[in-house]
Amino acid sequence: MADSISNTQQNTKLKDRYLDRKDKGVCVSCGVRPASGGVECESCRDLKRSQWLARKLKKVESGLCVKCHEPHTRNTEMCELCMENNNRICKLRRDSARKEALDAYGHKCACCGLTNDVFPAFDHVNDDGHIHRKSVPPHKLFKWLKLNQWPKSMQLLCHNCNWAKYATGDNCPHKLIDQSTTLY
Repeated sequence: MADSISNTQQNTKLKDRYLDRKDKGVCVSCGVRPASGGVECESCRDLKRSQWLARKLKKVESGLCVKCHEPHTRNTEMCELCMENNNRICKLRRDSARKEALDAYGHKCACCGLTNDVFPAFDHVNDDGHIHRKSVPPHKLFKWLKLNQWPKSMQLLCHNCNWAKYATGDNCPHKLIDQSTTLY
């Protein structure tokens, strides 16, 4: 019984120290150096990350799932159940981020006005996507769009208009039809 009381007191003491250091703007781990962009200094963050990676590697090498710590025979970090759960969670996050981006850009093609959410493509208005993809990988595009407050340098196009823009050098067939020009 005495151990549980002392553990509770110890946890309260650690929590109080954490909150005190956080309020002072210093690293919550070491309490000396100022925190840089978070609650820990870069040194403590790097140390914790390297310790976490070492524990993760040890689990993987011994055939344990890094999520549930159960043994498994797969040649991956996670067991089948945890992998399925992780994939489901990632898909939900992706779908939510995609919907938020579609909401921000109006759910319709900027060229032809198609409103089918199955076919949208996020297009770089200035055709500088090849440069942009070097700094922002495609799987982080929605997060980048949100952090940059849905920039006007991007637009929503259906895949037909996006491909036509690429193939014809910005002469989408919808624009040609609007100008009463024959396509053939």
